[in-house]
Amino acid sequence: MAHNKNNSISLANVIATIGIVLLTVALFLGHFYMGDNVGISIFKSVCWSLAFTFLLWFLIKAKTADEERTKWLVIELLTLAIYLVLAVLSSSKVSKFPTVYLSASEMKATANDDVFKINQVIDLFKSTERQALTNTVIGLENACNGEVSPSLEDFVTANDFELSQQSIDIFKEKWELVIDNVIDSTQTGYAEAWEAELDRCNDLIQGWSVLKIPEAVRTMSSIGEQVSAKLQEVSASLPLPVIHRTDDGIYDIEKEHETGTYPIDSQFMPSMDRVGSYSIIGIVFCVFLHAMILFNYIVAFRSKKKRPQKKDILFNDHGMTLKY
Repeated sequence: MAHNKNNSISLANVIATIGIVLLTVALFLGHFYMGDNVGISIFKSVCWSLAFTFLLWFLIKAKTADEERTKWLVIELLTLAIYLVLAVLSSSKVSKFPTVYLSASEMKATANDDVFKINQVIDLFKSTERQALTNTVIGLENACNGEVSPSLEDFVTANDFELSQQSIDIFKEKWELVIDNVIDSTQTGYAEAWEAELDRCNDLIQGWSVLKIPEAVRTMSSIGEQVSAKLQEVSASLPLPVIHRTDDGIYDIEKEHETGTYPIDSQFMPSMDRVGSYSIIGIVFCVFLHAMILFNYIVAFRSKKKRPQKKDILFNDHGMTLKY
């Protein structure tokens, strides 16, 4: 019987340990899906798991206590109540993981839409700014054979070229390169990097791997804002004024280049919130994990020892015998 008990307790320890590990992972993913960064998610999930581990240890200690059984029974019930309250409070995080994971088809479709929107906005930037460049070049080419205003002369000087076809062609090639590669003032090109990042993110989403979902979430939640901000920054740096011939026959800058705005309405993170935290599968998963952890407590052998009562104590009568 003792041998069987030891085997039961050993198996229970293994099951509880696996439950704690799975609970930690589920809590981490739940916190991460709900907006926390990686560091905060790890910290919160570890804190939760340590709390549940301590409560499990205390439950077993209370259940197996040899003395003051009434006191330890009260402590045991109180500890169990605390455990259950914490389990309920953390259930939204634990349930979030399977709920999101089972919503793969919906989430993939939303993420694909976001990738498409980002590529569409990048293409819009290139076509819009290329058209502005074409208009500026046409104005400069026309100005080559006419009189120009002081402001146009200052513009040509400031951008280090001349009003000649060859020089204008060099100006055009320079800014075509900037537009096509989305090059900012630090001479960093973003178009190729964005393309690679979007392809990688698309692969992560289509694979929908448990360990890769957080990375896809993190990437998709930030890349839209980064692309939009950088496109506007580069647009603001482009020297592409509108050049027209005035009524006096002088070529002048009619208006400066208008900075484009390129908003991206990303829906991946909002859709993550819309999925919600609870589902039938998510709740079952949460209950199953806590059942694994509490299995160690359930199979623990409650102490049967009783504290000796005063009436149970035997007195030594020094061998006296009664005679009748």
